[in-house]
Amino acid sequence: MPSDGDKRPSERPEYNVYRSRRGFFSRFRKPTLDSLKQKERSRSGAGQRAPREQPEVPYPVYRQTAPPDDRPDPRKRSRRRRPWLKWILFAVIGWFALSVAAFAVSAQIQSMKLDGDAKTALDGNPWLLPWSNAVGTQTMYCSDCHGSDVVSPASVIPNGGENGEPWGPHGSNNNFILKGAWNNNSATLCFKCHDRNVYSPVNDTRKDDRTTGFCCRSGDQLHWYHWNKITGSSPAQLLKCNWCHAAVPHGWKNKALLVNLNDVGPEAGQAGNAEWRMGAGAQAYNQEPYYLNAKLKVLTFAASGSWTDANCGSRGSGTVFGPNTNNANTGKDWMKDVCSNPP
Repeated sequence: MPSDGDKRPSERPEYNVYRSRRGFFSRFRKPTLDSLKQKERSRSGAGQRAPREQPEVPYPVYRQTAPPDDRPDPRKRSRRRRPWLKWILFAVIGWFALSVAAFAVSAQIQSMKLDGDAKTALDGNPWLLPWSNAVGTQTMYCSDCHGSDVVSPASVIPNGGENGEPWGPHGSNNNFILKGAWNNNSATLCFKCHDRNVYSPVNDTRKDDRTTGFCCRSGDQLHWYHWNKITGSSPAQLLKCNWCHAAVPHGWKNKALLVNLNDVGPEAGQAGNAEWRMGAGAQAYNQEPYYLNAKLKVLTFAASGSWTDANCGSRGSGTVFGPNTNNANTGKDWMKDVCSNPP
């Protein structure tokens, strides 16, 4: 039987020992005897740390800070530490692209909701300079309507142009320091921005290529249509804005600043949803500051370009007020009875 010496290899096997750094939680572990001895040596050295005794071993020892050549380089490994960052970047780019595509599809769908006549009419521009430029992107300021008198009947730009008289409320012969006349007999101020030829033509010429959202009965521009029916196409007669729109256009509860005598509320001292009685063309509602010879009664608010006579007329039910007899018709019948010869 061979002796124990024959079982042992003649030489020690080659292997390396690496020491790792202390982990974060190792400081909370229960101290060992070796660690306590090390602390005691540090104190006895009067502030000088005692050199650590290195055990003699018959093989090479490498520290983590100096890896051998055959170990992976940690600098190369750091380049692959956060592969998830690229996936987050891909997700953000994909979300942005999807949002842009969804917006484009939504805009296309909305543009297709108008019928052909309405879309053609709405492509027109009923404004005067400077409002006819970049329609929908401009901001109106107080000084556009309030300020010194402006001689031009079709402009709010001060006399002398941009570099002429100063902008601002320095004085005016009109009430409320307005740049033009504004009362129940004149709409001069409105037609400094809105083209009169679209709303109240100087001759019986329809401006189908320059119209508003109030259309499109058989392709007609309905401002022109009402002017033709009410005034008899007389160039001396104007379509009064305050018949259908709020007298103070600073803001309003209905779209397009439209009054609605089917729904008079706290703005006129009513509890709300009250209908003003009206039965004849000469009758109109007045209540400062918003109602000035108001005539319009709206049953249903239509989308721009989709107005018909069925949208207007008396509600015929609910709370009513006023001294007149109420005409409860709707549509053309109501208009014939209460819109002829308005004040």
